[in-house]
Amino acid sequence: MALCKFLLVGIPVNVCFMCVLIFGHPGQSERLLYQFITVIHTFSMILPTASLAHVAYHIK
Repeated sequence: MALCKFLLVGIPVNVCFMCVLIFGHPGQSERLLYQFITVIHTFSMILPTASLAHVAYHIK
């Protein structure tokens, strides 16, 4: 359940950051900050999701 809540919050956060990068006009330092946060947040979401998929595969 916690992973589901994490994904329901995490995916929109990454979408918002990407929209700022695509449609906004941030400065160079802001752009690097948004990219850093997006990459770190994406990798932190991949690990729990992948481990859950691995466990679900072996349960079936």
